[in-house]
Amino acid sequence: MVHAHTHAGADLYALCADAWMVAFKRRVAEIEANRAASSLGSQKQGTSSTAQRMQEAHGEQEVLAGSQSQQQDPVVVTAGDMELALQQLVPSLSVEEIAKYERLRDRYET
Repeated sequence: MVHAHTHAGADLYALCADAWMVAFKRRVAEIEANRAASSLGSQKQGTSSTAQRMQEAHGEQEVLAGSQSQQQDPVVVTAGDMELALQQLVPSLSVEEIAKYERLRDRYET
């Protein structure tokens, strides 16, 4: 859980961006694992090396096209992705800086 008293708005933005990157890396790993499993299946079936190279090239084109098309392989950020990103998040403000800004707020708030 994000503690608002130790994180600024920029930290929340960074958390979302980092969580998307975690999800993106996970999705790429899934695509590569599926491609490897498909390639292994093709090898067991005796697919020729030329046909296999064509399938791999087509797979690479699909990954590239997927980054341009929302219809293929969407990146979905999960709660787990957010948790992983949060574990690595470093607050942009120190406790001392937060205290300083709170004192300024209290001084001019009235």
